[in-house]
Amino acid sequence: MRKPIACSILLLTAIAGAHRDSRAQVIGGIVSQQEAERHGLTRAWYVQADLDRATGEVVDATLDSGTLFVQTNRARLQAIHAETGHTLWSVRVGNERYPCMTPAASADYVATINGSTVYLIDRKTGREAWNKQLSSVPGAGPAVTRTHVFVPMVNGTIFGHELSNRSVIPFFYKSFGRILVPPVVTAESLAWTTEQGYLYLMNLAEPSRLKVNFRLDTHDKIESRPGYWTPFLYGVSLDGYVYAVHEETGRIHWKYSTAEPIFDSPSAVGGKVYVCVDKGGMFCLNSETGEHEWYSPGCRQFIAASPTRVYASDRLNRLLILDGKTGARLDSMLIPGVRQRLRNVQTDRILLTTDRGMIQCLHETALTQPVVYTPPPLKVKPKLKTKRTRPAPEEGEAPAAENADLPEEAAAPADENPFDAGGENAGKPGADGAPAEDAPADGEDNPFE
Repeated sequence: MRKPIACSILLLTAIAGAHRDSRAQVIGGIVSQQEAERHGLTRAWYVQADLDRATGEVVDATLDSGTLFVQTNRARLQAIHAETGHTLWSVRVGNERYPCMTPAASADYVATINGSTVYLIDRKTGREAWNKQLSSVPGAGPAVTRTHVFVPMVNGTIFGHELSNRSVIPFFYKSFGRILVPPVVTAESLAWTTEQGYLYLMNLAEPSRLKVNFRLDTHDKIESRPGYWTPFLYGVSLDGYVYAVHEETGRIHWKYSTAEPIFDSPSAVGGKVYVCVDKGGMFCLNSETGEHEWYSPGCRQFIAASPTRVYASDRLNRLLILDGKTGARLDSMLIPGVRQRLRNVQTDRILLTTDRGMIQCLHETALTQPVVYTPPPLKVKPKLKTKRTRPAPEEGEAPAAENADLPEEAAAPADENPFDAGGENAGKPGADGAPAEDAPADGEDNPFE
């Protein structure tokens, strides 16, 4: 009787010792090289964010074209080379007492919001290009295109300020519901969601004539940003559906039911869409057809994907390593002290931030160069020009003259468009049937002062 008990005690002691040893390999949230190698990974670099470790913390980070832009709660914006961990520049933007939003970047600029002021920063030097006082309370971080910086407001209005001339009267559009997550920029469009369950699409082909082309009603709340992989934008809502909306036509190409509310943003990478549901579990869907490829239980957030593996996290703060083809769990690694896990849909790199502002990068040992995921260009179908023919003359009637005016073609009934295109009223108060409001004026009181 004593022998089985003694064996059980030894087994439990060994398990506890292994658990302590695993935690010892992750000191202060930094994964040691030894621990990383046990899971087929390499710690490429780690760096301390530019903040006061006593009171400062990382608010959010944005990866764009090989540069990681880190925003702290003390108005410090830092640019880090994503492959080497080298700090390119670090500047204070705004008042350190005011709250900061998620930064956004384009090829030339970085935009961030501090309090109720939007700042435009030169991407190469970190110098401020200009700043603009907002007329309302921002609801989320901005978005930057080649010509504009767009700022979403809590009241549902989205403003578009020209990069080259901030004094020009901005574009603005009133959405249904509050905007609480940053917009998404593609090569051709700007997309944003509201908590009332609407997904908006705006074409960026003509910057001088911006207008909202399509609006999709998902019939339930949306609390996340859409994902994107050409030619679809992927929206999720609390009704448990994943919607694939064509970027050019605004029509639903497919939708998939997970049967559970979805709060987390979908991640579209390399022709796959990864969706994590509320109770834990990740679906992998084909981005083109919406077909279910696999399901992995316990996942709470997508982190990154390599050609053969998918990385996610669970509620126990473990890094889960999944087989990319089947979703089977290959391994897991404890990462205590890690506070934020960047959702990386651009490369295979695993980017983690600790409680004290330490940022680290992990990747598979064999992948010395990053695997870059870039959505292919949108193939815009050319509009077919139909030749208008004259009706044949009735008996006894003279043929129509060569240059006679032709009758105008009848416009399609408005109720045939299920997406409530708001192109005619885009950029005007009261678009989409919303109550007309006066254009907000610059210079109102700053609610953060």
